[in-house]
Amino acid sequence: HTTDRMWRKTRQPVEGSRCIGADPNRNYNSHWLESNGASSNPCDETYGGAYPFSESEVKALADYVASIKNRINIFLAFHSYSQVLLTPYGWTKEPPSNFDHLMAVAKAYSDAVLQLP
Repeated sequence: HTTDRMWRKTRQPVEGSRCIGADPNRNYNSHWLESNGASSNPCDETYGGAYPFSESEVKALADYVASIKNRINIFLAFHSYSQVLLTPYGWTKEPPSNFDHLMAVAKAYSDAVLQLP
């Protein structure tokens, strides 16, 4: 965005709305718009899009990841806000079945980052 340095949405105009873009983090097909963190209002910062993968950026990344899925051991998404490690899954409050493993990976990552100059 040219005037809002904290802009977080894509730049595609939303059909039938005066608002622009969708939050790419909420445009994937896994439990789309099921959580309290996603919105169906095109003017909200957390707008999940018209449908899963409606945003070209998200579709391109999803297609690429699917094309190399047999070579992926871990997928990390980095964001510029805060100093936290978030684990899946935002659509439920129940811990995932591999929660202990995720916490071990998060701890190892955190310890490694603390060693950086």
